[in-house]
Formats: sequence, C-alpha cells, structure tokens
Amino acid sequence: MITRERLSADVHQELLNRIIRGEIAPGQRLRDSELAEELGVSRTPIREALLRLEREGFIVSQKHLGFTVKRLQESEIHEVYPLISILECAALDSAPLPGSAKIKELKELERSLKLEGSDPLRRIELDSCWHEALVEGSGN
Repeated sequence: MITRERLSADVHQELLNRIIRGEIAPGQRLRDSELAEELGVSRTPIREALLRLEREGFIVSQKHLGFTVKRLQESEIHEVYPLISILECAALDSAPLPGSAKIKELKELERSLKLEGSDPLRRIELDSCWHEALVEGSGN
C-alpha cells in the first residue's frame, strides 16, 4: 500500500536526485504547482518534500518568493567534512577489525567509484555505500 508518507519520501528523493545531478540548478526557484504537475502528484507531497529539503539544507525559502536551490558554500564543506571524519573515526574505534570479506567489499566499492566517471548521483551513492560498509560493524 502506498501511503502519503511514502509518496512524500519518493518525491523528496526525486527532487534531491535532480538537485544533485544539477537538473535543478543552484538559485533556481521551485514552484510546487509546476512540480506537482510534472510529477503527477498533488501539491501536498511536494510541499512536504520541499520542507524536508529545506531542513536538510538543500533549499531555502524566502517569504513571498517560495523555495530556491541553495548554493553550496565552500565554508560549509570545510565545516562538515571534519565532523564526518571525527564521527567515522569514533565509530571505527568501536568496530571489530575488518575481515578479508569486508576488505574485499571496500576495495570493490573503491574500484567502482574510480570507474564511475562523472555521474555525481552514482558517485555519491557509491561513496555513501563505502562509508556505510566501513563503519557497519560498529553498532553506531
């Protein structure tokens, strides 16, 4: 059964994918009525997805102007990546040493990432899989 929450999650994922792939450019306005028509859904799941994307920092809203895709600032990258490193190291401290199967999995993911080319969505997906596999046994 498709629930409204699932529909909203699907719309969120579709819009996020479009932002990551650059199909929706930084600074571009997002109109809920246009997106609803394009995706064949009502405006409610569109609005829910837009609000979630705003909470996640991908888009911003301005009163009377609606939503626009946020421009990524270099300072944000410099703020976030050290935190990710700290969290992953802490997770690894509590994880058992990886066995040969885990090392093989990590190497395969790394190889896939190197061969992937320029599809940013696929590269992000592979990078996320690699990091998840790395800390998988930590319990965190």
